[in-house]
Amino acid sequence: MTATEQFIDVLKTLKAGDRKLLRTHAGLGLDQSVQGFDLFAGIWWPLRQNSSKAPRREVAWLVAKIHRLRQTSKKILVFTKSPFST
Repeated sequence: MTATEQFIDVLKTLKAGDRKLLRTHAGLGLDQSVQGFDLFAGIWWPLRQNSSKAPRREVAWLVAKIHRLRQTSKKILVFTKSPFST
């Protein structure tokens, strides 16, 4: 498994509070919030220490925020789908 795949796997297992933090930081840069940076560092640094092929910091931050928004959008679509559609 690549470092990028490991990063995404970690994102999939985040707890609700961490997922909410990523969602609320969608428009922020990595250095704009201590809480956001701490969450990200806890996810990314262990992977970076094990592999120099881990995604760059800025790319990984963007992927984390997009992953969170994508997961939220999927849930919204599921709940807004009409039960009467074919």
